[in-house]
Amino acid sequence: MNKYLPFFALLLLGIMVFGTVTSGAYFSDQDVQTGNAVNLGVLDPRWQPASPFVVQSAQPGVVAGTQELTFFSDPGTTSLDIKYRLSAAHTGGSQELYELIWVTAEVSTDSGRSWRACYNGWLKNMDIHPGNCNAGWMAKMSPNYSAMWRFTYTPAASIGNNLRGESVDFAIIADSTQASNPGW
Repeated sequence: MNKYLPFFALLLLGIMVFGTVTSGAYFSDQDVQTGNAVNLGVLDPRWQPASPFVVQSAQPGVVAGTQELTFFSDPGTTSLDIKYRLSAAHTGGSQELYELIWVTAEVSTDSGRSWRACYNGWLKNMDIHPGNCNAGWMAKMSPNYSAMWRFTYTPAASIGNNLRGESVDFAIIADSTQASNPGW
């Protein structure tokens, strides 16, 4: 038994050292940084004026009228750079007449001193976007920027007596998204 005594003494000493080292007191601390936030931007550009365009007694093949609208990225309601596209939608009245309205759409970014044509075709097919109209801040409009749009409407010369006295209601639609959206 004496020959194992040094081994047991060493084993006991190792256990005591290991127990002291592993059960010692340690300090720790944590610091928290507060007040972090992510605030999402908003976009809510507007047409000005908001009043509708109405023409009475239009004639086939003759310009019925011109509507000027300003598309405005109001910094009170829009904090992001936006891109936008324009289209039209039939909202009431004769669908057949809607399909026979020709529109020329022009844009100005210098308060109407110069105009650039962006669309010349049937109202029902109007689809103006940054890919086919590189004007009017369409690809990137910053808050507080605006673009004047001029729409000239002409009923087709081919309209027959079957549409005499008919009327049509339609909307000019501006869809917008943040300029960084790769989906458009």
